[in-house]
Amino acid sequence: MTPRALTPRLEFHDDEVAQGYFARVGYFHAGVNAGKFCRYTGIDRRDFRAGSTTFSTFVAALTANPIKCIDLNTLRQDAPDSLSFRGQTLALDVVRRTFVRYCPLCLHADAESKPGMGDGATRLRWSWLLRPVVACPFHGVALEEIPAPDPVNAFDLPRLFAQQDILLNRISPSRELIPGALQNYVIGRLSIGTAGLTWLDEQDVWQAVKACEMLGALIEHGPDAKISEYSEEDWARVGDIGFEVCAKGPSAILDAFGTLRVSAGRSSGRAGPQAAFGFLFIWMNYSKNAKGFDQFRDVLREAIVQNFAIGPGEVILGQEVLHRRVHSVNSLVNETGINRFRLYRLMRKTGLIPATTDDAAFNQWVFPAEKGEQLIARIQNSIPLNKVQHVLGCSKTHAEQMSLHGVITSIVPISEGQVGLTQGYFNHDDLEDFKASVFRAAEPCSAEVEGFVNLTVAAKGRSSTVEILRWHLDGQLTGTRLLNGVQRIDHMRFDLMMIRDLVDRRRGPAPLRLTAVALTLGISLDAVKKLVTAKHDGPWLKLASKKETVFLSGGAYVSRPEIARFQARYTPLASVSRQTGIHFRAVQRLLEQRGIQPVLDPAWLGARIYRPTDVSEFITENQRMQKCGSDQKQYADSRAAPLTDKRESVNIGDSGESDDVICESDALHCTDWKFPS
Repeated sequence: MTPRALTPRLEFHDDEVAQGYFARVGYFHAGVNAGKFCRYTGIDRRDFRAGSTTFSTFVAALTANPIKCIDLNTLRQDAPDSLSFRGQTLALDVVRRTFVRYCPLCLHADAESKPGMGDGATRLRWSWLLRPVVACPFHGVALEEIPAPDPVNAFDLPRLFAQQDILLNRISPSRELIPGALQNYVIGRLSIGTAGLTWLDEQDVWQAVKACEMLGALIEHGPDAKISEYSEEDWARVGDIGFEVCAKGPSAILDAFGTLRVSAGRSSGRAGPQAAFGFLFIWMNYSKNAKGFDQFRDVLREAIVQNFAIGPGEVILGQEVLHRRVHSVNSLVNETGINRFRLYRLMRKTGLIPATTDDAAFNQWVFPAEKGEQLIARIQNSIPLNKVQHVLGCSKTHAEQMSLHGVITSIVPISEGQVGLTQGYFNHDDLEDFKASVFRAAEPCSAEVEGFVNLTVAAKGRSSTVEILRWHLDGQLTGTRLLNGVQRIDHMRFDLMMIRDLVDRRRGPAPLRLTAVALTLGISLDAVKKLVTAKHDGPWLKLASKKETVFLSGGAYVSRPEIARFQARYTPLASVSRQTGIHFRAVQRLLEQRGIQPVLDPAWLGARIYRPTDVSEFITENQRMQKCGSDQKQYADSRAAPLTDKRESVNIGDSGESDDVICESDALHCTDWKFPS
């Protein structure tokens, strides 16, 4: 039977549960609680409690609300252990059943907004029924708790207050409590259907919530967490911790499990999955309540096979492991027979185990099984550095240089400076590949050829063993010969002229000696020597590196780019004199009159150098005046030309006059110069 709509119509709010709205209608129109209103309207209490279709259809007709709105906000029990609400499946564990929480500030706001409605204004928000919700999202206070043993009265807040002798206007404000990330996720998901977090959204609400809570408890309190003693606020707090990880998806969860595995096994490398993951592993492996958490179980299983040396045939969380994913030192020792301490050192040197870890429980570290097995196989087919010379056919020094500069590499890295003796593991296959690449481009010859020399002679005084071999491998050094076709490095003959050309090309423009630098800058040699020292906040002029001068005689050189850099930053007095055509002493006096001072103390340096910005205006002015004088001279010459005898050949440039200007450096060099005896 379809009931007649009650008037006046009581407004329905999207944030309230339909059963609570039905109880409000009873107070507003009949002044009775939810149980009595069920009898008045003929609604079976079981339909009211279970939120059946009969109930939602009846309420929609009774209150003149769209059936879609009432149906969406009806908490419906679909099965003995399953509920549905707002399009989401909810396990019984996610909904409060024997007590109800509420926000006193929200209820005060309800009463103040509808002062004449009495208990009919008291709205039961659907978020208050959810166990992860412990704080009011609007007022930021903790929700208060009230017992609700009767499933019908659980939707009737005024009835519960009356049973507990609680007066709404006397309820004190709750303590401050900010809603957490997990609570916001749950409310948001029930509000709009999804929250944009793929891995969590793929699961039912309770599965997502429980995964966050259990992982958060493990992170916060370790494998021995006393979860049976947790309050709802405790679960909410650890749930927020777990949510920050789970929201990023399975890869972040795996990383968290990996970190927890290492920390749990720090005192004993033999700790297994149960010791590392404690209550979480026990719950997943043995508890009946863990059914339905397949996605979380799959991630935990993956974490176990990635972080523990689990062999084929072992059963982990109900599934058999088909192949090994990782090795520990102990498991690889059992397969190879290598000394465990030696194997541990090898794994650290190759980077399969972090080099920064301590030795307290080294078996806690695992590494990819395939990489570990391949590494051991390659090591067992290797030789130390002192035997490489016999395989490559070179000297001991050549082998050491090739190893030091990475032309040939050891499987296990060699510590810096450690060459010779029995250092390193050089794989036979790698050495054969190297030989093939070296000898491939060499042409066999039956006798020595003029202009072609062996590696030692080719490198002496001009290059290095490594540089020549790299030129050869890169194809820059062509025409290399192989004496008698014997594939040994000491039988290779290199084109000496081509090596010299490559060396010259590599060196580029040669750096200048300090005497040449002095002439270039127009200052004395003593001034240059002072500029390259560290005195007076120097060096002002940097010497060329040893790499740039390794093949040059003498020790003090300055590169051409460095000279250009200095000239861009500083202008010597001689340069100002040359640019203006004025004697350097006159330039010095004119600059002093303008208050322009050198960058460095002339008394210390023995020369004057200025910043270009300080002297640029002076140079420009004098160059302009010099140009005007030149133009006037040309005009006078052109006026006088007709008066000369056309038969005479007059060349003013040959008059013997010189336009050269004596500069500071010229005076200094003249002072130092003497006639040879």
